Amino acid sequence: MALAKGMLDTCLPIEPNECAYLMKRLTECLFDVLRVAESRGGRLPAPNPLEPEAERVLEGKSPEGQS
Repeated sequence: MALAKGMLDTCLPIEPNECAYLMKRLTECLFDVLRVAESRGGRLPAPNPLEPEAERVLEGKSPEGQS
């Protein structure tokens, strides 16, 4: 990520081979993030549909007063 940020922050033209390299590395980073998120999400307990809080979770809503 630091390499990508450094390349993009220079505001210099990026050669096509550099751009391809950059996209490949960033894609690898995104796959790692997705893998970690799925792993952690898979360890969360399923919401109990009988609890009032579960309805908001299942519908993707945040509790009142929070954004």
